[in-house]
Amino acid sequence: MTDSLRKTAYFDCQFGAAGDMLLGSMLHAGLDYDLWLESVKKLALPWDKVKISLRDVTRCSIAAQKLQVDVLNDQGKPVDEHSHPHQTDHDHHYHDHHHHHDHHHHHDHDHDHNHGQDHQHDHDHDHSSYHEDHFAHDEEHGTSLSQIMEIIDSSKLNEKVVELSKKILMNLAEAEGKVHGVSPWKARFHEVGSLDAIVDIVGFAIGFVMLEIEEVHVSAIPLGRGQVKTGHGIFPIPCPAVTNIMAQAKAPVSSFDIPFECLTPTGAAILTSIATTWTTMPAFQSIDGCGYGAGSLNPKKHPNVVRLMIGNVRGTNKADAGDGQSNLTSDTIAVIEANIDDCPPNWLAYTSERLLECGALDVTITPCVMKKGRSAHQISVLCQIKDKAEIEKMLLSETTTLGVRSYLAERKMSKREFQIVKLPENGEIRIKIGRDENGKIVNIQPEYADCADYSLKNSKPLKEVFALALRSFSESAPN
Repeated sequence: MTDSLRKTAYFDCQFGAAGDMLLGSMLHAGLDYDLWLESVKKLALPWDKVKISLRDVTRCSIAAQKLQVDVLNDQGKPVDEHSHPHQTDHDHHYHDHHHHHDHHHHHDHDHDHNHGQDHQHDHDHDHSSYHEDHFAHDEEHGTSLSQIMEIIDSSKLNEKVVELSKKILMNLAEAEGKVHGVSPWKARFHEVGSLDAIVDIVGFAIGFVMLEIEEVHVSAIPLGRGQVKTGHGIFPIPCPAVTNIMAQAKAPVSSFDIPFECLTPTGAAILTSIATTWTTMPAFQSIDGCGYGAGSLNPKKHPNVVRLMIGNVRGTNKADAGDGQSNLTSDTIAVIEANIDDCPPNWLAYTSERLLECGALDVTITPCVMKKGRSAHQISVLCQIKDKAEIEKMLLSETTTLGVRSYLAERKMSKREFQIVKLPENGEIRIKIGRDENGKIVNIQPEYADCADYSLKNSKPLKEVFALALRSFSESAPN
């Protein structure tokens, strides 16, 4: 088994994400626009009603690229959102990437620079009327998942593109179905049914496959606050579909406070479909590309962009592993801490036991000295992200602390295996074995509970039982 470099993408979504922003970040990071557009044209859509353009913009002084997908009326002009009373405004409220809504925000025109990359599709393809009825008559009732799947299947797209596009769409459809209490196949919704959203989703899948990305790391994402106008009425932010998608993926969110919609349903569906891990920036061996994808709004205090970094990250070459599996695994966990100087030690011991019962992976209590020389304890808890809120609640209720701090951390673990060794008097002790990435044994440890039980039953000191178990293991000479 050898180390290898894996092409890795890190989507830094500190200020949110939408489908067009994710696409823009890939194009700015080096994705060939002309080749991408050529592939997008294979999608079986009425291209006389769609216009795609790419602009160089700045967001809070950061250079970025803005991908614009406009749906056109019979006069060839972008359709105004108010002419579609039943169409969702999900992706307009903050990132605003549908239907040319820049007239609502007086920031963009100051910094946008069009470099002749407006591309309205020509008509040399025979898709211009394909499925046009789906979009001509579905303003009121929306488009079904099966109709969109049919459009993708009828297009001459790469097999991997089709697979990823369907995965993203199903992710979104399941969330929408849960919102309305129906199966994904019976859900009819406007977000996925709109032409521009289909271009966003399938266009992202095309770019992702073209870049040949092997692993994806995604940062925690802010959701925003306020209200958003949808095809079903006024919804709270985050909208129910976004909440369902993030909950299903156990994805972390950040507390960055923005009074708008930061994460759209399309953005959430894409990121949760491709994320290998939710974590901070990986340790790149080299960074080969970096790009910024812009939303339409240009706030003064932060850049409304998604940052994409693409590079090489060292990992295990699974093809060289005997069983096709790596001996090292990694995941992202939450670390929750508090410094306490006025809590009785027995309360802390009790809290430690309760935390483990509630799913904490580990709990440590460390003596420390706080301000003014006061003796105190720091309690640190490792837990799965899904258990973070419950652990924080327990720390606040069971101890005297008035606050906790938390952050996400990457955890790397050796693959663990057990071997049973035989001891006199019908004794059996489990030996925990840890291996490195090359399969070499680097840690051997008798299981404490087994040794303690044998020690009590046979009136032997615990340290002798440990030594006896290790000697027995050594004699068995494992590979």
